[in-house]
Amino acid sequence: MGCARRTLLIGAATAGLTALVPERPVRAASGPQPRPAFQIATDDIASAFYAVGISLSALVKMRLPADLDIDLYPQSSLGSWQNALLLRARRADFVMMEALFGLWSRQGSGVFRGHGPDPNLRAVAGLWPSVEHVLMLTRLVATGTVADLRNLNGAPFSIGPRGSGTEAGGTLILRRIGIDVGTSLVAVNAAAMEGASELVMGSISGMMQEGGPPVAAVDAVLSHDPSAVRILDFTDRQIGLVDRNLGLFRRHVIPAGTYSGQEQPVQTIAQPTLLAVRADVPADVVYAVTKAMFQNLGILRNGHPAAAAISPEAAVRDLPVPLHEGAARYFTEIGLSATGLGNMN
Repeated sequence: MGCARRTLLIGAATAGLTALVPERPVRAASGPQPRPAFQIATDDIASAFYAVGISLSALVKMRLPADLDIDLYPQSSLGSWQNALLLRARRADFVMMEALFGLWSRQGSGVFRGHGPDPNLRAVAGLWPSVEHVLMLTRLVATGTVADLRNLNGAPFSIGPRGSGTEAGGTLILRRIGIDVGTSLVAVNAAAMEGASELVMGSISGMMQEGGPPVAAVDAVLSHDPSAVRILDFTDRQIGLVDRNLGLFRRHVIPAGTYSGQEQPVQTIAQPTLLAVRADVPADVVYAVTKAMFQNLGILRNGHPAAAAISPEAAVRDLPVPLHEGAARYFTEIGLSATGLGNMN
């Protein structure tokens, strides 16, 4: 696909995405005012982002200082791509996103090329690895790696909802490993559980789904018949092709037994995820939220198993955008400083 055509497609998809951004509620001009309310954009309701967003909002209600009387409301979304737009539009205050989208949004590159850089994007903390799951019907698997996607011969393959982070990230990965969308496979836009259902029924030949394991949609497929579908591996060369020296995409091993019938570890890829915030959210709010998170990690870990990877040390590693001053204050207090692409200047 030519660069001009890709730009047009990205622009059209982004325009549609912007239309999906919900309006924030308008407060009355007089009368008693409610406690300050902040919104956190997450992902699909079956995702780790959404589950941990629910836990974080509960934690804010329970554990913030009494003099900082705020609410944090989680909202579902299409994931990283839409969340970055919500933040730009001031229709979310905190968002969860994959590192690639944070880097793109900060730079005004990738899917945000038409929007320009976002100088107001800040990080609160790194979360857990977003792990790529490439599923394919076992009968079509030859090498067991993502190169086998060429064996689909134009069969339908789900790459996530239109305008979602799954679609944008998946399309990038496919293109970089030399899989031609439209020739090797025909892209189908389906939500996670919808794609899982279609794969189980045989309506499609495979799907891509990222997230913190165990991913509900992947578990749904393999729980039905683990012998019928395979999670494909990435070779070292394929990881290099995807990452292109960014230092974001790295090897990740999904341990055997993570999913039903998964007898062998899967050698796939992952990128960091982060909790991000607008620069103009008050520093005392961001400081309090950050401190509450890391003093109550058990509450977040109860939300989803992926949150077990959250730790103070990992939270400041490989950040694609600068830390918010409130978050930086907390990490400085406990003797940590941020590293990564967002903290080199």
